[in-house]
Amino acid sequence: MSRIDNYAVRSGRVLGEDDKEYNIVDLLQNVGGTGEPGPKGDPGPAGKGVKPIALTTTDGAVTGGTVTYTDNTTAAIAVTEG
Repeated sequence: MSRIDNYAVRSGRVLGEDDKEYNIVDLLQNVGGTGEPGPKGDPGPAGKGVKPIALTTTDGAVTGGTVTYTDNTTAAIAVTEG
C-alpha cells in the first residue's frame, strides 16, 4: 500500500516527496516566475473634455442648455420638471 493511502482525502492538498502535505494552489502560484515588463504602448487618442455649459432660464428656472466639448462639438441639455 502506498503511503498516500494513509492520508484522508482533502480537496486542494497533495503529498510531496518529503511525505508532507502541501496546498496545490500555493505550489502553483509562482510556477511560471515573473518576467520583465513589456515595452510601453503607444499613446491613446486625445480625450474629450467639457468647455462651457450654457444654461437657459425662464422666470428664474433652468429649462435647458448646451454643453460645448473641447473638440468644439455641442450637445443639448434637457431639463425635466419633477
